[in-house]
Amino acid sequence: MKTKMLKIEMAADPANPKIADINIYDYVGSPFRDEEDGSNISTASKFQAELKKLGDVSEIRLHVNSQGGLCSEGISIYSQLLNHAAKKTAYIEGFACSIAGVIVCACDNVIMSPASQFQMHPARGISYGNADNFRQYAAELDSITDGVKSAYLGKSGGKLTAEKLDELMQGVDGDGTFLTAQQAMDYGLCDQISGKSAKPQKPEEPEPDPDTGSQNNAKNNEFVMNMFKMFF
Repeated sequence: MKTKMLKIEMAADPANPKIADINIYDYVGSPFRDEEDGSNISTASKFQAELKKLGDVSEIRLHVNSQGGLCSEGISIYSQLLNHAAKKTAYIEGFACSIAGVIVCACDNVIMSPASQFQMHPARGISYGNADNFRQYAAELDSITDGVKSAYLGKSGGKLTAEKLDELMQGVDGDGTFLTAQQAMDYGLCDQISGKSAKPQKPEEPEPDPDTGSQNNAKNNEFVMNMFKMFF
């Protein structure tokens, strides 16, 4: 089975060369097939090369729809964006799952569509070897998880506690949690919901008329007494 790797698309806005659009619309994986010389280049390396080609941009618009991928690649992309001097806005246009959600946390502003999803979970992987190898691998996964937690907490601006983050990352059965745009905003992981309309207000219950209420109560009491007569 072929895995679709991340296709990195970066381009400066023709109307304003100081603004650049970056699309992350696939699996964040490695290796990446470089079309120019045929060598395999990791997505993080490719991202770095493409980012350098953009030159001195003042604003980056990151468009994301990704199920996630490799932590080693995604954390590097996150760090590159975090350290870039440009103003960064992420647009979650579908899913920002796993390491893709970590990447968007590098942005100053995160905008989600009303139907989009933000997902997080503990680091996971596959290993082999003896018991000591597995214990070492478990420790490495815990370390990676602790690292990505810092990205979530840093973005949340205090709206997300470490305890709540642990709960969300574990989820019901250790597979993590999907967050709606509103939930992500409540936890500080999203700054804006695009095209958000006002929440429908729950219609108010009409106040019962005191006299009518008394008459209804009397009728109800009479009905209940008749029911007792039927069954007892």
